Amino acid sequence: MIKFFLTLYFTFFGGLIFTFIIVFSLVDVIIQSSQPPALIDRIFTGTFRSLNHSIENLNPVQVKQKITEYKQHFPSLFDLLEISSIGFSEDQLKRLDQNKLVSIEETDKNKVKQADEGDSVTLYYYKRPHSSQVWQSNSDFDLNINNMNVTVTGGQMIKGMFFIAEQIFDRNNTSQWSQNVNEIQALQNFPVQLLTLEKLNISEEDFVNISKGDVVNINQGARLVIFAHRIKNTAPYVLQFEIAEVPWFIYYIVYIALLLIVLVVAVPTFIWAWPLWRNLSQLKLAAEQFGLGEYQVRVPYSKYSRLAELSHAFNAMAERTQHSIDSHKELTSAVSHELRTPVARMRFSLEMLSTSDNKQDIQRYTEDINGDIEELDLLLSELLTYARFDQNSGNMTFQSQNIKQWMRSSMKRLQPLANTIQLDYKIHHIKNDESALFEPRLMSRVLDNLVQNALRYAKTKVQVSLSKEGQYYLLCVEDDGQGIAKKERKKLFDAFSRIDSSRDRRSGGFGLGLAIAKRVVEGHKGEIKVDDSPLGGARFKVKWLM
Repeated sequence: MIKFFLTLYFTFFGGLIFTFIIVFSLVDVIIQSSQPPALIDRIFTGTFRSLNHSIENLNPVQVKQKITEYKQHFPSLFDLLEISSIGFSEDQLKRLDQNKLVSIEETDKNKVKQADEGDSVTLYYYKRPHSSQVWQSNSDFDLNINNMNVTVTGGQMIKGMFFIAEQIFDRNNTSQWSQNVNEIQALQNFPVQLLTLEKLNISEEDFVNISKGDVVNINQGARLVIFAHRIKNTAPYVLQFEIAEVPWFIYYIVYIALLLIVLVVAVPTFIWAWPLWRNLSQLKLAAEQFGLGEYQVRVPYSKYSRLAELSHAFNAMAERTQHSIDSHKELTSAVSHELRTPVARMRFSLEMLSTSDNKQDIQRYTEDINGDIEELDLLLSELLTYARFDQNSGNMTFQSQNIKQWMRSSMKRLQPLANTIQLDYKIHHIKNDESALFEPRLMSRVLDNLVQNALRYAKTKVQVSLSKEGQYYLLCVEDDGQGIAKKERKKLFDAFSRIDSSRDRRSGGFGLGLAIAKRVVEGHKGEIKVDDSPLGGARFKVKWLM
């Protein structure tokens, strides 16, 4: 139960935790790919290029005046600085020479007046063409895309961009404004449009703010981040910057995340549940077939299956049930045959007894009837013993016994049965005080049955031995009789199985002795076999766990 619970727990919650990690990492990657640093790099590069363009043909005095003017619109724009005063690395110098933006995290308050103690500010640098100077800025411009909300900070940077663009318009008449728009767009690296107020699809509040000359953030078409500003000293004309286009999937990120969660949780759950469902289906089918009388059906399973123990228990139950049913059929058939013979003899004796006046005949018939009754009594006793072992191994109670002493006492009891047959026994490699755990009464019955069978078929000699073989005790009983044919050995331990062709009770009992012996040995976690003996007859080998 604990294994089953832990497997389900870690499969489900492990998949859930993994899903959250993957989903939120993916969302962060998607959002970050839609905004800085790529976006900021583009905006700052475009702004610095516009600044370079605006002072392209100015002398140093005019450049200084221009920078002073720009600082009113770019509060974060520090100045044009000498490259040697910054301390760039070789890689950063190479980027500057390639007209690329360089960013540096700075915490020195002497360099960054806006920085608080311990805070860092990102400084951006861009080289002025054909000079040893670089622009420096630390604008707080930022664009955050969170689900379906677009937040833009750093308004001073946007205002400065519009101010530079207005400078280009101021130098030309209105007939060249279309050309000026193309020029600004080429410098800024994002779409720029010149529109009239009437063409803007904006709210009344935004209309009032633009009319006053403010820079307004208007999102047209939901996915576009657009800023608009009225060109100074013109009534109807508005300059529009399309700063960024929000990817379409950003607006569905919540649904995508939920879908990913469902998929990532569903896949491992399905992988876990599928073999379980398949095994349950196999178990259900086997149970239905078994209920319909197909007792040979078994559940196929792997030891790595989650239902391995249940399937094994079902197969073991089916095996015992089938064995019990087969034994019952076999026993019923054999009992009817075994009972028929003595009953027929008793009926015959009773009939003869009723018609006879001779005292000797009456005494003989009476003795025959008593013999048949004793045979029936013995048969019933054997049947009860066999049935008890067939169901529960005879309720064995194992005891710790001195095995050498048990062997000696058992053989001493059997010696009077030998008559003219030589009955010997040997004990090998077992200490005098060695104890073994077994059921002495039932193991004595096994030994008695084997020895009596050997005495019945031996010519001159029966040899019994007790030794060890690995983790087992080995008991061998062999004789010098005619032996047992190999084709007969397989059914030798079945109930009511006898190798004699005669069914007379004097020729070999009821055929239950070896069947009972087999069940006793199996109850001791052992086995009993028969093969050829070096003496020339049969050898019975009994092994049971030490």
